[in-house]
Amino acid sequence: MHRSAAAIVFVLVLLGTATAQAVTIDFTAPDRFVTSSPYLEDGFVVDGTGVSAGGILDNELVEGFFELGEFYSIRREDGGLFRFMSFNFRLPVNVVVDGFELLGLSAGTQVADFGSFTPRSASPTTIAISDGTLIDELRIVATGPNISSPAWDNFVFDPVVVPLPSTAALLATGLIALGAAARRRR
Repeated sequence: MHRSAAAIVFVLVLLGTATAQAVTIDFTAPDRFVTSSPYLEDGFVVDGTGVSAGGILDNELVEGFFELGEFYSIRREDGGLFRFMSFNFRLPVNVVVDGFELLGLSAGTQVADFGSFTPRSASPTTIAISDGTLIDELRIVATGPNISSPAWDNFVFDPVVVPLPSTAALLATGLIALGAAARRRR
């Protein structure tokens, strides 16, 4: 009986801390601006209200002229936490540019700096992020006076599934039962 109770508790712990399947934001919607209204895909919101002329063009997030301090925000529609895993970027137009950085925020406070990048090629560059920090917002922030036409695509996120209160109650009941069984054995 003791081993089966331990197995049940182990399974409940695994279920309570599970993550959802990875989500890829690949901008498959028709071409449109995201500066006036947010873009929604697979439960994530891409908001370009911090930029002057950005939008979706040919299945990429493209900024016409990314200026110092402007930013895009990517967050879950339900406000939940996620891990940032990877993304692609490129420079469709062959010009000299400044860079951008990727910041992870939680409750409006920066909790992660995923790096600074400078697009140099028209071919997509894939960057894997192994930080693992839980965030509720990813910001793409311009770090120089101008980036002409950078393009981002295939943002991969790992949404965190929050256990339901009933799962926590069931786990607590199982732990109490294990404690009682152990005490009876003594």
